[in-house]
This record gives sequence, C-alpha cells and structure tokens, in this order.
Amino acid sequence: MIKAVIFDVDGVIVDTEDAVAQATVDMFDELYGAKVKKEDFLPFIGTGAKKYIMGVAEKYEVSVDMEKALKKREENFGKIATKGEIKPFPGVIELIKEAKRLGLKTAIATSSHRTILEITLKGAGIDIKDFDEITTAEECKNVKPDPEIFLLTAKKLKVLPEESIVIEDSPAGIKAGKKGGFIVVAVASTFPKSKLQEADFVVENLEVLAIKDLTQD
Repeated sequence: MIKAVIFDVDGVIVDTEDAVAQATVDMFDELYGAKVKKEDFLPFIGTGAKKYIMGVAEKYEVSVDMEKALKKREENFGKIATKGEIKPFPGVIELIKEAKRLGLKTAIATSSHRTILEITLKGAGIDIKDFDEITTAEECKNVKPDPEIFLLTAKKLKVLPEESIVIEDSPAGIKAGKKGGFIVVAVASTFPKSKLQEADFVVENLEVLAIKDLTQD
C-alpha cells in the first residue's frame, strides 16, 4: 500500500534548472572570470550543488573556493527569484493536493541547500508547510545517485521505501530512488524520456499523472 509521495524540487515541483544554471554561470564569471556555458551543467543535474559546481570547475580547470562559490551562487539565484522568473510546473499544485486528499504523506527530498529551497518555494508561491517533511543537502553525506536522501526522508515519514513514490526528473535521482527500493516516477521536464527508462513510470509532464492510479492494488 502506498503511504507517501516524495518530491524532488528542481525540475519536478519548480522550473528552476535554467535559473540555477544562470546563477552558476554568473558566479564563475564574477569570481573567476571563467566563461562557462549553461549546457556544461547538464551532466551534474540532481547530484548536489558541490558536484554541480566542481564538475564544471574541473572542465575549465578553475580552482574553486566552495564556500564563496556557494554564497555567490545563492545571491545570484535570489536575484533571479525575486524577478518572478521561477514558477511551479503545471499540474504540480494539483498533484500535491491530490496526495493530501488521498491521505498520503508528502515530503521534499532535494539536493539543494535549505536556503536555496526556501528561496525557490517562496519565488514560486508554494508554502513549505504543505509538506510533512523536508530533507535537504545539508543532512546527507552522500549525493544522488546514492539513495541516502530518499531513505532518510522515508525514515522521517515513518514509511518503508516500497510504500513510497519518488517523483524525479534526472537520471541520478531515478538511480537513487531505485537503489533505495522506492517506486519511481520520472517526469520528462529536464531530460528526454529515453534517458529516464530506469524509472517504473515515465510521464511527459505532471498534468497527466494521477497518483490514485499508482496507489490502486
């Protein structure tokens, strides 16, 4: 029996991938004079902020002060968020409401830091209190595709992995969910369906996803 739905944020709840990439591009330019490109970050989506930055830093042979880089990236992202450029994906608000209506617990499990999460949700007009539990990058030693973040979230919710649906948009997130024993739904908002085939279910967007169909025995 399904008892919980665990949401990734970037690329699932909120359309932030472009904003995050732009904030990081600007950070590399402002701190290091490095002219990186948004597409450089694609292989590192869903793997956490540090790996997201370091993967591109290594490509361009930039020596990064991670604390300064994260702070500047957060500042840049905040500026973008206040311009109203961050919006929830169509169908996600209805999906959260449907889960609640069905009596399911809901949670967020994101590779972003708590401050970035709060900026993101506020910018999108989503109340963080709509979720029973929140797990962010600071609480985990290992990043996706390690399942730690999902296993910790399930523990907080007091449910088993097999009783939980994980909704993800990245190959790393899908691998993490499957390794942890969760039912994984992939949404093709960031990557094409061909890259998401390890998931139990793949949907084009959240508007076509009905949780009640996944909870029926």
